[in-house]
Amino acid sequence: MNSAGVYLNQSAVSDAYGVVTYDVPDGTYKLKVDYLGYEFWSEAVSVPETSSGSIMIEHQDVTVWIVDERPVDFGALSNLRCSLYTASGNYTGLSKETDDTGHVVFSVP
Repeated sequence: MNSAGVYLNQSAVSDAYGVVTYDVPDGTYKLKVDYLGYEFWSEAVSVPETSSGSIMIEHQDVTVWIVDERPVDFGALSNLRCSLYTASGNYTGLSKETDDTGHVVFSVP
């Protein structure tokens, strides 16, 4: 997006190091990253004074555990598939199986 708030209709998929390159004229821009169903915006980047920008997406571990409240013990709650969704119901693309204690840990922004 340029300084006037106009979307430039340029997008790219980052490489293995999270790097994307754009060829833009001199001006001021903001970068947006779509990650796990969420949008993250950079501070303004002025070209040519600044030739690069970065967006730091901090993560934290969130533990989910499955609790079986049925009156009969049906065994371990391991190897159950848990899928992670955003608060608005969009699938993040993340899923894992529970461990032997019925827990699974997701690293999320």
